[in-house]
Amino acid sequence: MSHHNSIGEQSASTENRPQGHAAHMEALRAFVAEKNERDGTTYWPEAGDGEPEGFLCHYFYDLNSIEFELAKSYGIYRYLRSHTLSLPALRYIVTRDCGTTGQSHAVTSNPRDFSSWSEDGINVMYVPTVRDAQGREREQGAPERLQLKISHILDPVLDAVCQADDHASPSSDSHTALPSSSVGVLPLPELLPTPPPHPTVIFVTGSGASGKFIHEGYLRQIKNALEIGLRVKLWGWKHRLLSSYFRVQKKYPDLLEIHYFDEYTEYLISCTGIQGCLATGSGH
Repeated sequence: MSHHNSIGEQSASTENRPQGHAAHMEALRAFVAEKNERDGTTYWPEAGDGEPEGFLCHYFYDLNSIEFELAKSYGIYRYLRSHTLSLPALRYIVTRDCGTTGQSHAVTSNPRDFSSWSEDGINVMYVPTVRDAQGREREQGAPERLQLKISHILDPVLDAVCQADDHASPSSDSHTALPSSSVGVLPLPELLPTPPPHPTVIFVTGSGASGKFIHEGYLRQIKNALEIGLRVKLWGWKHRLLSSYFRVQKKYPDLLEIHYFDEYTEYLISCTGIQGCLATGSGH
């Protein structure tokens, strides 16, 4: 069985790959456009017939999981080095350059420069690894840091939606507290609390596997979002995502979209102009 020493040996040969960062991103955009036309799909059905500008959308990136699964797709069972994952390509594949509002958070144990992401308003949380007694690198709660951010953003939405539902469906006890002339009369719609706008939530991971301390991983938070009608997009590698996510998709086929990085692997590798991929985080 042959072993490959670098990502470059596994990826397309240099002469067949676009030269330079601009060409790399142009080739990716052309590939995405061709794929959309071939599949007859749109990535942002939330936008209806218009441009996906300004609707509420939250992004959560588990960069450790993405890098680890990308490395394994090339037969390398370790984290990628700082020059191998193209941050601009990752951003474009997941966002398609749409101007949504909302929050973006990422967690990583990679000490590379994420200043371009920070400048674009993405909160990048650096959680260094530790070495165990055998000298192996181990995460120390990186996925849990991201899950905490997810909870801070989604829990108020869940609570507000539940409160709005409670007001819209008064219990028999609440009826007995009303004057006799108003028994059975629901409050006027304009007097009910206005629920917050429903965001689209995008989870970007490699496998969606559980962390060391939260065994359900992102599954519980995804299910909570789906149960109140939020649209969710989940990114990962097709044969690495946990089967539990596919079971949930069968229950919520209209709300949960699962997208795969497999077809984009060669574009996720930093372009020949490595400095372009390192210096640019926005995908432009």
